[in-house]
Amino acid sequence: MGYGDITVAHPKELSYITKSKKKNDRVDSLKLAKLHLVGMIPESNLLDPEDRIFRDLLIQRVKLGRSISSTKNSIIGYLKREDIFNSLPEGTDNFSAKRRKSMKEIRFGNQKDLVLSTMMDRLEFSEKQIIPFETEIRKKARDSDDVKLLMTIP
Repeated sequence: MGYGDITVAHPKELSYITKSKKKNDRVDSLKLAKLHLVGMIPESNLLDPEDRIFRDLLIQRVKLGRSISSTKNSIIGYLKREDIFNSLPEGTDNFSAKRRKSMKEIRFGNQKDLVLSTMMDRLEFSEKQIIPFETEIRKKARDSDDVKLLMTIP
């Protein structure tokens, strides 16, 4: 006996079973079988291996982006707390090359130097880590028909 047709059901959309009063494997399996027979099981989207890898790339890119944002906010907060932020060179970008250079040159003469330099190092490290993810995502996007279609929208 083989399995000619296997369907992976979407659990959140199977409220028909989860909300029923009579709950046991026999009753639930009968309900699933009837739904499957008439083609009404809400299916889960199963990604192929290539799409799973791409999803993993996107997830890591997002996590790195959040980490960078968090680190930048920490640096700004630290510099504001120490009343130094407003003395940085003017600019619309809080982390322009000119402002970064100024941030790196700040010296407190105590352990605050270690705190600030560690935050700046963490920011640079995360920004370096994100580059290969963006490169791979760009490659994939360039070859995607969906992306090409989106690019035609004014």
